[in-house]
Amino acid sequence: MQDNRVIRLLPLLAFSVMAFTCPGDIPDRVPDGNWGGQHMGMVVTDTGAKLDYDCASGAITQPLLLDGSGHFTWTGVHHIEHGGPIFEGEQPNTHAAKFTGDASSSRITITVTLTDTTYPSQTYSLTRGASPQVFKCL
Repeated sequence: MQDNRVIRLLPLLAFSVMAFTCPGDIPDRVPDGNWGGQHMGMVVTDTGAKLDYDCASGAITQPLLLDGSGHFTWTGVHHIEHGGPIFEGEQPNTHAAKFTGDASSSRITITVTLTDTTYPSQTYSLTRGASPQVFKCL
């Protein structure tokens, strides 16, 4: 009789082990929509994302795919902005950028590294559906 109880408990035990070892909150790609946090906002679509930072903006022009652990490395561009008017004929201050970090279906930690300058990398934490807290240059 006792062997019968053990056999009935095995599927429950296996499920419990899987639930604790498998990340159930990790999608294949970052869900579409608005993401916000301190100093950064991001709007994700199936083809990439538009980024808005304090005195800057950017774009990722590829789907925001994640590996099985939620890690990512994406490429894109970063535009450094300035206060005051944009003058006729002014060229944008655009830099190649690498975006690395970790994501789940509700949170992202993203590090932005400009690959063609020595500007220090910046890390941001974003929450799905949250309003960004971004300050634009005046």
